[in-house]
Amino acid sequence: MKELVRCRPCGFVIEADKFGDVCPACGMPRKAFEPYREKVALNRLTILSFDLHPITIHLSQTFVVLIPGLIFFTMLFPAFQNQLLLDVLKL
Repeated sequence: MKELVRCRPCGFVIEADKFGDVCPACGMPRKAFEPYREKVALNRLTILSFDLHPITIHLSQTFVVLIPGLIFFTMLFPAFQNQLLLDVLKL
């Protein structure tokens, strides 16, 4: 596992070999950094790396906002009721 360091003033975490003499976030000198150890278990980090939150939460919220817009669109343009649009509205 890569060695991580954390800036004490701002909390920025970066790999030890990827930063220079100052913190990229706040500009503090290298001496403000301390060794950082991840407090999250390795299995949980693996699950978090899948980025499921945007898919499960925000995608469903998008459909909730989109459906009234599609209903209004079909009322505004009744000739444009193709099968795909009707299937989305039924879903």
